[in-house]
Amino acid sequence: MQVLPFYHVRWFATLSYVGIIFFFSLPAIPLSAKQPDLSAEGTFALISLSSEKPPRDLLRNLSDQERFFQSLSGYPPGDWPPIVVVLHPESDDAAAFPSLGVSKTDDERPKIQVDLAVNKAKGRASRQFLANAMLLRAFYAEHSPEQGSPVATFPSWLTHALGSLCSSSSSPVPNPAGYLQGGTPPTIDSFLAQSPPNGENESLLELYDGTASALLKAGLEHGAASGIQRWIGHYDPLAPSRYIGNWPTGWNKTAVERIWLLLMANGSGAEASNVTLYGILETLAKYDAIISLVPTPGHSFALLKKEKEYDYTARQVSGRLSSLALRANPLASPLLEETIDLCQSLKKLKGRKLDDKEGRIRFLREYLLKRSRSIGTYLDWYEAAKVSERSTLFDSILAVPETPVRHGPVGSYLDAVEARGW
Repeated sequence: MQVLPFYHVRWFATLSYVGIIFFFSLPAIPLSAKQPDLSAEGTFALISLSSEKPPRDLLRNLSDQERFFQSLSGYPPGDWPPIVVVLHPESDDAAAFPSLGVSKTDDERPKIQVDLAVNKAKGRASRQFLANAMLLRAFYAEHSPEQGSPVATFPSWLTHALGSLCSSSSSPVPNPAGYLQGGTPPTIDSFLAQSPPNGENESLLELYDGTASALLKAGLEHGAASGIQRWIGHYDPLAPSRYIGNWPTGWNKTAVERIWLLLMANGSGAEASNVTLYGILETLAKYDAIISLVPTPGHSFALLKKEKEYDYTARQVSGRLSSLALRANPLASPLLEETIDLCQSLKKLKGRKLDDKEGRIRFLREYLLKRSRSIGTYLDWYEAAKVSERSTLFDSILAVPETPVRHGPVGSYLDAVEARGW
């Protein structure tokens, strides 16, 4: 088992230690001087303190993060005050950012503010601060904490996992799967007892984030997103000191641990024999989920190309399909290859060529679905009729009931004579 070393990390070095001191009187920032740019669902309000407009791709990344957060946590967008994201120019003290604060608005609603340096706005630490801010926004909702009361803290592994999973730009990292070569498998309890590494060791941070991400995925697969909502809940002004534990009470550790070890094995670069491929129907279901990212009627790429941000969406779809191809059923390879090629050549395709390409992809999907069903039907028949050593799946159908032998008077007499040895 690969064990992450314990570090005595300064409280201000990283958000991994959620015991950060939150100040209720944030530094005076002329936020009213500029109109904030809202993310797609209104979770973030982006303000740049420089003379230039904030980078468009940053606002787009914030929209992606809020969307992933909602799908992972199950929290709705909510009509709660947006998180104020203040983008500081490079001339400011970069060591002071990112930072996070919680205060009250003039109408007594919670105000959550994240300050980022423009040159590190999409870095690992910034993603983690934003994930923590989204948890705080969902937790406090309409009720800001009382003056002087401690601000809610969340388990470090959860903020690390959400910071990694909520970012479309973060790439998967290898997980500690040495147990596949005979080592002792890690346990959830041993991982939860570890402290996150400090920000100076990038490789250990990647390892920790990957392990935490796999753990959250396993928990969600076992306990669904509603488990996070029940675990975190909402702030109650009448009981402000509620403790948020290190593990959801509704998630069975034994069951989650099995899924967690499997996910880490599949993401570790292990031998192909240790990696489970998706079935054809499961592959098609995951393919359809990825294609649903195309926000046009019928998920049409031809209509997508008429939109301003079509190239960004096409790159996202292509990247996810490439990841799916690593575990997809081999029968789906032509469909995946054609769709990836369409995404990558969308700029060049137009008119009839684009329509023909989409038509061929739709045909491939329908053909693949029909073929998989016919193969399944044939294998069922072959299993029942031809295989010499059957899997016992059809024994109840194939079993021939025994019929009792009935003798007449002559048969009974002959049986009696034979029994006497004559």
